[in-house]
Amino acid sequence: MIFINSIRSILILLSLYSCQSIPYSQFPIIVKGSIYGAEDIVVDESMLADKRFSFIKVRFGKEFIAVLSLVNINNNVFEWISSNGERIFTYKGKVIKTVGLVHNMHIYSYDDFSCFTNESRKLYYDVMLEDPKAFINQSSSIIKDPLEEVGCYESIVTNEFKWAFKNQYRYDKNGLPSRSFQSIHPMLPAVEINFFYKY
Repeated sequence: MIFINSIRSILILLSLYSCQSIPYSQFPIIVKGSIYGAEDIVVDESMLADKRFSFIKVRFGKEFIAVLSLVNINNNVFEWISSNGERIFTYKGKVIKTVGLVHNMHIYSYDDFSCFTNESRKLYYDVMLEDPKAFINQSSSIIKDPLEEVGCYESIVTNEFKWAFKNQYRYDKNGLPSRSFQSIHPMLPAVEINFFYKY
């Protein structure tokens, strides 16, 4: 079924473009990307040694994968930028703003977010979604991850429409985010972020 849907997507994609806009040599690349997704970026010792700055590896579903470098830290908000200019802002591992994506978002009330608590807590977020534009309110319940020494789950419910999801955050021994799985926009697949630090 997945294969049939992929073939259907490829045929639709190809029919949207004229023969002049895509060279025939690119067809196998497009077909492969539609079926298998974007090629993975392997973070190994060589890549870690080559990088001058801390960075994140970001994966949206199977369609998009990129490396973004740390360019700024302000009030515990980390700003990461890709080579194409996409920007992701994180606060304690939580994505609070994106710039340059197909669908962007901005959380305005994030200061109370923290996984470093021994009890479940309720939080409220004011969120601006872009493309399409909508201002929404979300309620969040933070629950300690019983399988992780330092980590938590965040169950989020949107008040304006049916969009509920669960985020997961993990931290290293220094209390810095190491990995997260988050839904940040209803029009985007969930994002997996792996954090790598240069000291």
